[in-house]
Amino acid sequence: MELTKQQLQEIENYIKDNKVDYIDLKIELLDHIILDVERLLNKGFSFDSALELTKQKWNRHFRNSSSIFLGLQYSTSKIVLRKAVKEFRPFYLLYIVSYFLPFIIFKNISVDFTDNMMSFVNTFFRITTLLALIYMVFIIFKIMRSKEQTTYRFILKTQYLGISFLIIAQIVTDYFDKLGKINGLLVGLSCAGLAITYTCHHFYKKHFTEVSKNHKMLAK
Repeated sequence: MELTKQQLQEIENYIKDNKVDYIDLKIELLDHIILDVERLLNKGFSFDSALELTKQKWNRHFRNSSSIFLGLQYSTSKIVLRKAVKEFRPFYLLYIVSYFLPFIIFKNISVDFTDNMMSFVNTFFRITTLLALIYMVFIIFKIMRSKEQTTYRFILKTQYLGISFLIIAQIVTDYFDKLGKINGLLVGLSCAGLAITYTCHHFYKKHFTEVSKNHKMLAK
C-alpha cells in the first residue's frame, strides 16, 4: 500500500525528532521504516497503529551510545554510531601503526645520523607537521560552516583533538638527543599527527561528496 505525502512526512518527522537527520543515512533509513510500515498496512493495521509499532521496533536504534573507537565522550544515536565505527575502524589501526611503529623502530634500532641528516629530519617534520596543522585548521573551519549533517561530520568532530599532536610537533625543536640518537617518542607523535590529518582529509572529502549529492537531488 502506497503512503500519502502526509504519512511520509510523519515518518520523516519521526527520524528528525530522533536527531538522525543525517543526509547520508536519511534515505536508506526512510526506506527501511517505510517498508516496515507498509508491511503492517498490508496486514490490515491502520497507519497510526503501523507507525506506532514500527517506532517501537526502531526506538532502540535511536538511543544515544558511544564507542571506544571514537571516544567515549562523543555520543550519538546507535544507528549513526554503528556506521561511524564501521567507517572509522581501519583508521584506528592506522593510528596505532603510525605511532607505535616509528617508536618501536627507533627505540630498538640504533641508527647513526650525520649532522646534515639530523638537520634534514628536523626540517622535514617541522615543515610537514606545520602544513598538516594549517590544513587541519582549514578542515575544521570548512566543516563548522557546513550546515548539513553527515556521519562523516560526526567522525571528524571526534578527531579534532588530534590537532594537539601537530601543535606539539611545532614546539619540538630537535628530534635528537644529545648523543645524536633519534627520539622515537617524538617521531611517533608527529607521525600520529600526520595520520590524523590524512584521516580527517578522507572524511572531509566524504562529507562534502554527500553534501554535493544532496544538493543535486534537491535541485531535481
